[in-house]
Amino acid sequence: MAKKEQNKKDEELPEDEYLQTLEEEIEELLIALIIDMKKKGIFVDKDEEFDVSDKFLKDIKKELKGSDIKDEDESIAEAIVSTIKKYYSDSLEDEELFPRGDIVMGYVYEELQDYLDNK
Repeated sequence: MAKKEQNKKDEELPEDEYLQTLEEEIEELLIALIIDMKKKGIFVDKDEEFDVSDKFLKDIKKELKGSDIKDEDESIAEAIVSTIKKYYSDSLEDEELFPRGDIVMGYVYEELQDYLDNK
């Protein structure tokens, strides 16, 4: 019922306000997921910002070393998802896991590409 009422309110907003509201809600969700991952040791606070922990990054690189996937992007994505699963003890469903993987990817993708290029 509350969701239906929220949808009706959203429909009544002008498009620019609706987009701003949507952007704010997405940002809140993003922060909530990062804080959740911080509790697991995936993220840390660095200089008043979030960053992927050094330990987590090392663990991803270990996964990459053992990967036999030839496509670089696939290999990176698989290593990130696999490492996140280990930190959560396989307690996440795919719909919970993949958004976290996307967030982590945004923080470490270039560094992992460089790592693979110099491997």
